[in-house]
Amino acid sequence: MRISREVNLALNWVLNELVPPYIRDRRWFGWLITKALYRDKAVHFMNFHARVYDMSEAEYRSVYGATRSVAIERESDLNNACLKLIEQNAIGPKVLEVGCGGGFLSRRLAQRFDVTATDIVIDPQLRAANPTIAFQDASAESLPYPDASFDTVVTTHVLEHVRDIAGAIAELRRVARQRLIVVVPKERPHFYTPNLHLHFFPYPFSFYAVFGHRAGHQLINADGDWFYVEDQPGRDASQQ
Repeated sequence: MRISREVNLALNWVLNELVPPYIRDRRWFGWLITKALYRDKAVHFMNFHARVYDMSEAEYRSVYGATRSVAIERESDLNNACLKLIEQNAIGPKVLEVGCGGGFLSRRLAQRFDVTATDIVIDPQLRAANPTIAFQDASAESLPYPDASFDTVVTTHVLEHVRDIAGAIAELRRVARQRLIVVVPKERPHFYTPNLHLHFFPYPFSFYAVFGHRAGHQLINADGDWFYVEDQPGRDASQQ
């Protein structure tokens, strides 16, 4: 299935804003949505929130492996507004993308910067096709780099998935020398969701409850997703 991020956001808006929570949280409704989208893989989505924090790391990764073949096919989860903001706000020369997926954003950033890209598992074909990008297998909760290694650290549509979100945010800030850029979906929490999201950010206060409220940051509703940028305190962020 191939749909744009903009169409996906429109569908999410209908589910979030027009379908009452009483209906959204009924198992039969969740089953209808996930079965239509994912067919025999729907069971993974239906049981995910009930079991996720009891799973071992191997079980957690296996769910993503089992559902990868039915994921919505598109070049990137980024909408055009967020992509433009990232390109405007990234500072070089060294940039790290955490959770690079198929490498769309890393390739864009590599046109201007020295890019390192991580994900839980990097496809060997992705490495071979992009020799100028330094790929590394790594989770957001444990980045294998020294403090302040990168001028900009960017992660998009990743933090809503991680189990230890506080640990992941701490790691992102630790390795960022100048700037941190984050994109997450603006989405209401529901028990049965047609995705594997664990964290939900429908309002600015729900975002700040997780990230804190740092001086000098920006939080922007960019066409249905949250775009966030912060400069690291006590570190030089003047080179742009």
